[in-house]
Amino acid sequence: MLETRVPNLHDFPIMVDLSSLPTVFTETRKKAVAELLEEFPDPRLGTVRLSRVLQTDTAQLWADTSLFEGDATLPFLRSLCSVLSQSEFLTSILERDPDLLISFRSDEDFSRSSGRPVFEEELNRHLELLEPGEPFQKGLARFKLHEIFRIAVRDITNRASIEVLAKELSDVADIILEAAYEKAYSETLKSLGAPYLPEGRLAEMVILSMGKHGSRELNFSSDLDLIFVHEGTGDTDLDRRREAYRNWLERHPFARYLSNEEMKARTRTVDFERFFTELGTNLIEMLSEVGEYGSIYRIDMRLRPDGASGPLTRDLKGTLDYYETWGQKWERQALLRVRPTAGCPKLGQEFIDRISPFIFRKYVDDVEVTETLAEMRNLRARSISQAGSDISEISRNVKNGPGGIRDIEFMVQAVQILYGGQYPEFREGT
Repeated sequence: MLETRVPNLHDFPIMVDLSSLPTVFTETRKKAVAELLEEFPDPRLGTVRLSRVLQTDTAQLWADTSLFEGDATLPFLRSLCSVLSQSEFLTSILERDPDLLISFRSDEDFSRSSGRPVFEEELNRHLELLEPGEPFQKGLARFKLHEIFRIAVRDITNRASIEVLAKELSDVADIILEAAYEKAYSETLKSLGAPYLPEGRLAEMVILSMGKHGSRELNFSSDLDLIFVHEGTGDTDLDRRREAYRNWLERHPFARYLSNEEMKARTRTVDFERFFTELGTNLIEMLSEVGEYGSIYRIDMRLRPDGASGPLTRDLKGTLDYYETWGQKWERQALLRVRPTAGCPKLGQEFIDRISPFIFRKYVDDVEVTETLAEMRNLRARSISQAGSDISEISRNVKNGPGGIRDIEFMVQAVQILYGGQYPEFREGT
């Protein structure tokens, strides 16, 4: 058994047992690992976690060539030790599915910033691994965990700014929403019929993201706040389901995985609202239900018109009518961050163009200023109340306490709401 003395966080010597490391770790390699672990607060914990993620033969074979060149360590080993030493969550991900780690070939994989094309390629790879009978959700979940690990390594090893990391996390959510939408649409089409518009094309839905996702500020544990808006009115066509299904798959590649043309028995058509409500329900279940790899995202639909008591989806006219007639100031504030993230981009842009006058007023009088500031004060008071009742605890609450993140957000959003109509540059992030 090889043991070495390394300092912990408080500079007390502790004994680190390296014998649990797999056999591909020669004595020379173990000494190199020990030297690396000296850089981290709890070397003993780092050793245990490294052993946990390299239990399988495949993982050990990968470690032999990806973490070492001969007995010399490669940069990937330092990054892996750094992450495992600091995160039980990431350790548990890799322990449960070592293939997620093996898919990374070198440390350079964590130095590159990924965009939509790279995410699409990676998601397709995970969906291609699905076996017949496995749920589509499994492919989405494995893709998300793969990217969460990659982005977390970039974060822990200081390879990207907070802005870049938040954008990457938001882009991952975008493409997962798009894939879930394409698949949910195809399955709903088979069961309820084809929602053809009078001009002969299929009606679609747009997924609008609010909150952190809408403003591309997503973090590792954020919910997704969504609103669904669909096109047109009418009834579905049962006779043209198969034709519509084939056309949908031809234009939406994510829907092709695990697909079949078996139409569900049905004798009655449904209206478009019922079709898109079913589609939205299926999409939410796909993303939020707990599967083999846990749930993908927590979905919050309470920001939609009429909140939890309102319909899950409305057509564009009904949505705009709601805001024009019943829209409140807090809804204007919430819509500051709205962004179409999946579904029909044309419908999404039309919504943005037509909702902008509701959010940003061209002219502002003293009454508008007074009411807006009063609303912000009320929101601030509620935020502070969420920080707790203990004075010292409230003062330390960075998010909800006085002078915290929420206070800054409310101040900036008040300026945007009041003057974004006159100064379009106020609507954009920096």
